[in-house]
Amino acid sequence: MKRFIVGAVMVAALAVPSAALAWRSNEFVSPSGNIQCEFLDYGSGITCMLANNRRQAVVAARGRGYEVRNWPDPFVTYQYVLRYGQTWTAERYTCRSFVSAMVCSNRWTGHGFSIARQGIRTW
Repeated sequence: MKRFIVGAVMVAALAVPSAALAWRSNEFVSPSGNIQCEFLDYGSGITCMLANNRRQAVVAARGRGYEVRNWPDPFVTYQYVLRYGQTWTAERYTCRSFVSAMVCSNRWTGHGFSIARQGIRTW
């Protein structure tokens, strides 16, 4: 019976779509759908936007994180969700999804931002 249960669990695990697909995507969204992020072309930075008020945070290849207000249009709807507690990484950039915020940074420079419904903090 134990073999059957272990085998069934392994088959079920293989049948579930891999969450790793989100980390290979250049776009992802928070579980709430309010924070939408995009890895910019040629590794020039990462940007995240609050869909409810169009405030945007950016960290580029060089320089500190900064905020942009009243971005003209929301991003497209992304199918990849960065679940709470999970991390997305590409080149020198990392974003980690928390219940309270999305935190993104440039690992080489240490600069980044935290974006949440309550506001944006840059460093």
